[in-house]
Amino acid sequence: MSVLQPYQQRVVQERDELQEKVGKLAEFVRSPGFADVATDDRTLLLEQYQAMTEYVIILSRRIARF
Repeated sequence: MSVLQPYQQRVVQERDELQEKVGKLAEFVRSPGFADVATDDRTLLLEQYQAMTEYVIILSRRIARF
């Protein structure tokens, strides 16, 4: 891989940080404590997980083009 430009490095960093957050959210969604969250909030958290996952995919596709 060639040396990344500063903006490319920022995209990689953003993707890596987002992946970590997605992992933590996924862990929470699978935990017993998730059942204690209000139904509407569980729905929103699942929607957030889906959106964040899609964002990781998009960032990864951009990185692949570098």
